[in-house]
Amino acid sequence: MFFYVRRETGVEPYVEERGMPELAMGAPVYARGLYGVICPVASRVPAARDRLAPLVVFVASERERQRIALQARPGQRIVVLPIAQEAEPLLPRQTAAPTRPAGTDDDTPPPLFELDAP
Repeated sequence: MFFYVRRETGVEPYVEERGMPELAMGAPVYARGLYGVICPVASRVPAARDRLAPLVVFVASERERQRIALQARPGQRIVVLPIAQEAEPLLPRQTAAPTRPAGTDDDTPPPLFELDAP
């Protein structure tokens, strides 16, 4: 969304952390004033359709775009944002059976996990 707004406006956007009732509970996006709204609630769009009409509505899926388009004014600009793929976190790999290193007789418990090397 940030790339899209920068490309369209030439300025860095600012996004509020919380949705606003007057924007159908969507989060406002500012770029030289109120520019758009992220993920408004489709069932609340009819009450906010006049306020949303000049804004760009950002949604997460084509299905969400269709739901909002049914409730919004004709011609409402709705942009489906591509979902960024997150890198897989480094997770511990469970060993088949915890064993003690050879030659140890202490009461130290064996390791339960080994970390994969990056």
